[in-house]
Amino acid sequence: MAKRRFKKIGIDIDGVVCDVMSSLLKKCNEEYNLNLSVKDITEWNYKNHKFELEDEIRKHFADYDFLISLPLINDAEKAIKFLKKHYKVVFITSRWRFTKRVTKKWIKKHFGKTKIIFEREKEHINVDLLIDDKFGQVNAFTRETGKPSILFSQPWNEMMEIKEPICRCRNWVEVLLYIIVKEDDLKDRKVREWGNVMHIANLIRKK
Repeated sequence: MAKRRFKKIGIDIDGVVCDVMSSLLKKCNEEYNLNLSVKDITEWNYKNHKFELEDEIRKHFADYDFLISLPLINDAEKAIKFLKKHYKVVFITSRWRFTKRVTKKWIKKHFGKTKIIFEREKEHINVDLLIDDKFGQVNAFTRETGKPSILFSQPWNEMMEIKEPICRCRNWVEVLLYIIVKEDDLKDRKVREWGNVMHIANLIRKK
C-alpha cells in the first residue's frame, strides 16, 4: 500500500466550511439599510461609513443563536465526511474562545465528533495540509513548515498572487481533486484527473 502524503489535514471553519459572511451581511444590511453582497467584501478588514466588518463579526459572534444557525459552504459537509474516512481531520479556527461551546456544538451537528483547535497562528499546528480562506494563514503555514496549503477562494483573497506549494481551490470538489492528484501523483495524466473530478463531484453531490 502506498504511503499517504497527507495523514492529517487542518481545515479552517469560517469562509471554508461555514458560510458566515452571507449571514453577517444580512444582519448588516438590515441594521444599516444597505445592500451588500459577499462579492462586495474584497478585503477582510472591510469598512464603510456605517460600520467596520471586524466590529460586526465580534458583535454577532457573541450571539449564540446567530452562530448555531450559520449555514454550510456548498458541498463542505459531504466532502469533509469523505475526507474523514481516509485522513485525520482537525478544524483549526481563529474564532475567539468565548465561542468555544457553540462552535463545538455546530461542528458536532454537521460532522460528528471532530477535534477543534482554537489558534490564530496556525503555522504552529502539526498538520500535513492546511485549508484556509485567509492568505496570511496559508502563506505563514507554508513558509514556516515547507508543507503545502490550499487557499479556499473568497472575494477577500481573489487579488492575492499565489505560487506552489500553495494552491487555490474555488470549491470543495477542487479541494478533493487536489488531494487525490497529490496522493496519486497524477500531475501529467489529464484524463485521469478529469475522471477524478467527475467521480468526486458525483460522489459528494449525489442525493
